[in-house]
Amino acid sequence: MLEELDPYTVYIPEEDEENFKFMLTGEYAGVGASLSKIGDYICFTEIYEGSPSDKCGVKAGDRILEIDGKNAKNMTVNQVSENLRGESGKEVKLTIQNPLSEKKKKITIKREKIVLPAIEYADTISKGIGYIGFTSFTEKSAEAFKKSFLELKNRQGIQSLIIDLRNNPGGLLDQATEIVNYFIENQSTIVYTKGKVKELDETYKANKKPIDEDMPIVVLVNKNSASA
Repeated sequence: MLEELDPYTVYIPEEDEENFKFMLTGEYAGVGASLSKIGDYICFTEIYEGSPSDKCGVKAGDRILEIDGKNAKNMTVNQVSENLRGESGKEVKLTIQNPLSEKKKKITIKREKIVLPAIEYADTISKGIGYIGFTSFTEKSAEAFKKSFLELKNRQGIQSLIIDLRNNPGGLLDQATEIVNYFIENQSTIVYTKGKVKELDETYKANKKPIDEDMPIVVLVNKNSASA
């Protein structure tokens, strides 16, 4: 079936449904932290403020030694992430270790619904220059971007803008096109999609009046920025 479609079409098995929903909505049930592999263990690299991990005193750098009694040594980031996610209200028991003191402690974290904000940071970084960094094109990303931009323009008087899409994994195409729509003339072609099934080819045009057509804009990307 996939061979008959374009090379970017992928099959999503049932066990990956939660990850797919998270990519689209930015919402999941878990402990509220980001992870990275350092040596043999997965470590917490960022603790989201007010999250279950934050409430339990987890610190950035803490190693995960055990999850619900299972040895976490040599687990991948995905394996640990899958074990930490689950139904909201359900508990997960961890043994963690501080990398400096080497002290181990057992904690029980109650999973909660976590909503990652689309806009990571928005402010002026120099006189007249605004900066908006955002993490994904999830539902309501365009709305959040518009709110941040208008606040920078109307309240802080920016005259130019940096949009930071580094490490942004992409997501919903309609959110990306809506953001472009804010800055280009109505009815301008933004992007088009083509595939093996010609009936599904589509052209996306600006369909709203722009909120600013004159502001100079720089867009930052890197090798981890998705095509959207």
